[in-house]
Amino acid sequence: MSEGAPWWSRALALTALSDPRFVPVATGGLFGVLALRSAIEPIGDQDAPWIATAGREMLLSGAVPRVNAWSITDAAEPWVMHEWGLAPLYAWSMEALGLAG
Repeated sequence: MSEGAPWWSRALALTALSDPRFVPVATGGLFGVLALRSAIEPIGDQDAPWIATAGREMLLSGAVPRVNAWSITDAAEPWVMHEWGLAPLYAWSMEALGLAG
């Protein structure tokens, strides 16, 4: 707060910060704004549909893919899928919500 702010606005800010509900409400509000933003904006990550495809394969096979079966150049080449933890989540969210998921 600036020094020119009225005393009651400084007191109100301090009261809000000392309220035990402030952190959960502020955190929930932040996550709500971020969720809304990600739902209405177009996909910025072109890998998302591909990761969802790998996630669907993981859910069907029950294992992390060891080769990139979707490669154009060499599908038999050994491969490390570093998104294995998020891939099933991508698959579920895109199945439920489409590309906005």
